[in-house]
Amino acid sequence: MKTVDKLKKLILLIFAFYVCGNTTFAATDQDAETLWGAEITKKFKKSLELSLEEELRTKDFINEIDRLSTSFGVTYNHPDFKDLKVSVNYNFLNYFENNYIEENRHRVSAHLQYKYSFGGFDFSLRTRFQATFRDETLGNYKVNPKYIWKNRIGVAYKIYGTPYEPYFNLEVSNPVAHPDENQINRLRYKLGCEYRVNKKNALDLFVRYTQDINQKEPMNSIGVGIGYRFKL
Repeated sequence: MKTVDKLKKLILLIFAFYVCGNTTFAATDQDAETLWGAEITKKFKKSLELSLEEELRTKDFINEIDRLSTSFGVTYNHPDFKDLKVSVNYNFLNYFENNYIEENRHRVSAHLQYKYSFGGFDFSLRTRFQATFRDETLGNYKVNPKYIWKNRIGVAYKIYGTPYEPYFNLEVSNPVAHPDENQINRLRYKLGCEYRVNKKNALDLFVRYTQDINQKEPMNSIGVGIGYRFKL
């Protein structure tokens, strides 16, 4: 019971930080979204993992489709450095306007993630660099491709004897090589819980709050999401 009580206090502290953050960085415009995802992963020789993921996002208070994403990733985890992972991903993005495809984009990214375990807690740090290539036939973009550097810190807790693993993370986004934007412009808070159905199947339920900062037309959005992961 002591462990459960500590977990409850941790969740309350995280929630308090989450609410305070929302109040501090209040923006002009607000939106609500949903996120639906499914991922299939396959490990090879315990050090290499392939993944295929499909994700659907809605916007405008869940009235319109925002984007559809298909991604393929490769993750390498050396046996001598089990807490360190290196990943490379490719995303094909369909952006929608009035529920019709407006533009297709291509995104490539690479990230490095380190995890440190202490007791039932997993602390993680991830740094990611991504480049998004946009369709110039639809107009002249000031910056194309668009480069972004993202850093995320997180903590997760495995509740002993149960399939539940609550977690919280904070991600900071910073445009790179942009003529007008070269400072932090987005904060993203995520509070959720993973439920392991069995060794091969897992569900992820979460709430996510995104804050635009240092932008001319900031937009804040809160989203509710569910993800499904299957291990081959």
